[in-house]
Amino acid sequence: MNDDQDLRIALHHAVDDVEPTEQLTAIRARTRHRVRTRWFAAGGSLLAAATAVAVVLAVTGPSSTTAADPAGDSGSRTPEELSTPQSVYYLGPGPSGPDAPESMLFRAIETGPTMLDLLMTTPSDPDYATRWPRGSLLSYEVKDAEIEVVVSDDAPVLDELARQQLVYTIQAYERSTLPVVLIHEVVEPSTGGPIESAPELDVLSHMSIDQPSEGAVVAREDGALVVTGRGNSFEASGQCSLLSEDGAEVGATLAQMDGWIEPRLYPWELSIDLADVPVGTYALTCITDDPTGGAEGPGTYTDTRTVIVE
Repeated sequence: MNDDQDLRIALHHAVDDVEPTEQLTAIRARTRHRVRTRWFAAGGSLLAAATAVAVVLAVTGPSSTTAADPAGDSGSRTPEELSTPQSVYYLGPGPSGPDAPESMLFRAIETGPTMLDLLMTTPSDPDYATRWPRGSLLSYEVKDAEIEVVVSDDAPVLDELARQQLVYTIQAYERSTLPVVLIHEVVEPSTGGPIESAPELDVLSHMSIDQPSEGAVVAREDGALVVTGRGNSFEASGQCSLLSEDGAEVGATLAQMDGWIEPRLYPWELSIDLADVPVGTYALTCITDDPTGGAEGPGTYTDTRTVIVE
């Protein structure tokens, strides 16, 4: 898979719902104490840094915005929009080593009403999760120097990994590197500084499966199961295999990545021969190489998908 294919997977769709941003005067009219605040979240901030969130007054004029569907209602969406694949980042388990973070971000290819709705929806893969509750993301607007996202009172604006989940997803959807600004009405403003950008490997899992999707069905007569993804591993090598329900491993195949020196994820693609794979349900398991054998460092990064062979 090349970069162009990677981008085509994340083709975005137009959204019908529009609503004007609120004026500062309207906010003041509702209550003397409520102010509109902005949290700056540039793509890929370091998880280890306990950086405060910047909050400043935001005065914005009326403009069109891309909104989430109210209550997740997809009735206004066309079948084509509902079936358009989109790149969405979800939280998943961290690697296995002694110095590993508990959670990291994984890219999933999902379909749904809007990108914001997918961030607030339980992922199809049970290993993944989102930290954005239903109704917490209201709308967003791409401006010249930033992407403004309007969030509700229960949005996890101080959760570092949740903010990175939003930043990576919206930047992938818009094919943009613009920083993200969270606009929120709160009782009292906070103070702090903007979040600095960080390399992909600080927030994204070093092993991530793009295809197949969770619960995919593949026929043995097709001859092979094609698996694609992105990763970064020692000497650019990982492995994918099928684990049966009784724990037997079949079809172990090298996942050779396009590189590993630069601090980023590289695409990889492989085919698992199904000729000797019995019919059944399997856990497609892809892992990175760990030259220390788990003795030190983050350890092995893993991603899985449930696959049914018929």
